[in-house]
Amino acid sequence: LNYLKNNINLKEKAFKIVLYSAKGSVTSILEYALRLFNLNYIIINGNSDGSFPNHHPDPSVSENLRELQEAVVNNNADVGFGFDGDGDRLGIVDNKGNIVSIEHYAILIIRKLVNEVNNKKFLYDAKCSDIVKDEIIKLNATPIICRTGSSYTQEKINKENIPFGIQYVGHIGFNDRYYSTESAIYAFLRLL
Repeated sequence: LNYLKNNINLKEKAFKIVLYSAKGSVTSILEYALRLFNLNYIIINGNSDGSFPNHHPDPSVSENLRELQEAVVNNNADVGFGFDGDGDRLGIVDNKGNIVSIEHYAILIIRKLVNEVNNKKFLYDAKCSDIVKDEIIKLNATPIICRTGSSYTQEKINKENIPFGIQYVGHIGFNDRYYSTESAIYAFLRLL
């Protein structure tokens, strides 16, 4: 929580967001993190239940984000975020209820980071399409492809001091400030 508070600056912007925890363990810390910022938020399916009675908590499966999509539209929210069971993968829904691919999330982040970091390497896994690689090249940076698997991508990010990397399934790794993190809470706050 201290890391979030000291490294996320929302510049007094008031966002209305919907969060879909899919009854995962991320629920145990989510509200504590949200209270640190000026956010108007709604949490749906916020009670942790490891049997996952609604569906498997995978935000990379579009059917699993339907309830989030509806809640964003019905509540006139700016954006919605869905989590997997342990809170290290992220799904995103825009203000119109459209699913935003993790690849497009990566492009937004890379466009910002490319001018802020010395090491201009950005990582993506083998399941990603060429849009990530093409954007990295367009920004005169170096694309690094990695085999799929959180342990592989995180190891490569840390070993080569890569500032940012993604996996198609929603794992997002930041390594541009102080230490490396793969947290969906941190990732959605960085997007805001």
